Amino acid sequence: MEAEKGVKTIEYVTDCQIESDFELMFPASYIESIPERMNLYRELDNISNERDLADFEQRLIDRFGAIPQEGLELIQVVRLRWMAKEYGIEKLVLKNEKWIAYLVANPQSPYYKSNNFGKVLNYMAKYPRKCQLKENKGKRSVIVAPVRSVMEAYNIMTTIVQGE
Repeated sequence: MEAEKGVKTIEYVTDCQIESDFELMFPASYIESIPERMNLYRELDNISNERDLADFEQRLIDRFGAIPQEGLELIQVVRLRWMAKEYGIEKLVLKNEKWIAYLVANPQSPYYKSNNFGKVLNYMAKYPRKCQLKENKGKRSVIVAPVRSVMEAYNIMTTIVQGE
């Protein structure tokens, strides 16, 4: 990522909203108290860096034991959201085995001349059978299919970031 190389990261979007049909939660069998779960969801939503996220995971393990798959995927969504935001994705939809990334809405944005957008295009060129670029009512989106898990979506984003 650009920030890791000492270069100031340009923010093309202020946040990335994620919608999913995957089960992303801490099950009641893992954290019985509803208020406790709600507090943990709020805390998770406010985490903004990897160190704090790793600390959060460790505290969960220390208090409740091994994190179930649904919880691990929920935590992974936080990492996915960070990367997607950095790469100009305003909204990421993970539904019906598809990864739909809605890119910066402003077609005049410097995003479309950025290295980050170039990496998205490179990924699409490398995997043309899996990818599709669409424009509908001025909104650009990248569709990748099939995507069957949050981890698979995270791996796609990681591949884009690494420029592989």
